[in-house]
Amino acid sequence: MSRIFDIADRYVDGIAALDPILATAIGVPGHEREMTDFSPDGVSAIAAFQVRSMAKLEAAPIEDDPAGGPARADRIARSVMLERLGVHLDLFEAGEHFRDLNNIASPLQNIRQVFDQMPRSTEEEWSNIAARLQLVPQAIAGYRRTLSEGVQRGTPAARRQALEGARQAEVWSGDAGFFAGLAARFDAAEAGPETLRADLGRGVHLAREAYAEISRWLREDYAPKATEREACGEERYQLLSRLFLGATLDLPDTYRWGWEELHRVEGEMEATAERIS
Repeated sequence: MSRIFDIADRYVDGIAALDPILATAIGVPGHEREMTDFSPDGVSAIAAFQVRSMAKLEAAPIEDDPAGGPARADRIARSVMLERLGVHLDLFEAGEHFRDLNNIASPLQNIRQVFDQMPRSTEEEWSNIAARLQLVPQAIAGYRRTLSEGVQRGTPAARRQALEGARQAEVWSGDAGFFAGLAARFDAAEAGPETLRADLGRGVHLAREAYAEISRWLREDYAPKATEREACGEERYQLLSRLFLGATLDLPDTYRWGWEELHRVEGEMEATAERIS
């Protein structure tokens, strides 16, 4: 294994330990009973690890593959990792984590959705779920501290996102919500003894309480301080588009192309409609 591939391999192990939710998402075992720290300190710890990883990558030599061929794999691996780590660090430096609240892909959803990605077939798997459920309040509390610091910094999320997040959290914490449903699925599966059922019940209760409280806090405390402005502006859009695309766009040119394509497609639709009318 080349030095660059060794760094990449060790990075997976390191980021899995720092971000157990990500570990579950990418299939790295051993962290099923842990939860990601979404507090300012937790986010900073991940950023510091990424800085160290980038430094190691930049110092590592490009090596030929064992068969003596060109070092294409090393170059690609280092280039991809540096780009991905770089954009995440740019997001950290921009303070995006202080307003990371939306209706589809923010810590509010990630904490809940990790349980969708956990298997539920054996007693051990249900025990992992029970253990992780009991860490939900800690994760929510850390996330709330990060959002609160964002308000103090003058960088809150949009009010509509906060209110939708509050609505989602209220639904998940309810009697017919996701967490209550987990307990019902365990009962239906008959997957373990009464002691495990009690552990799961405690976890469900704690998770429901945590989401009910974050729902109240988002609605009553956070939303009144959030911004009415939903558009993120060109600078943030440029950065966030890099996260999704892995490329830096010429935004005005991209939008011009988009409108040209829309008009072209509409023209074809009109011509087709004319032919068949």
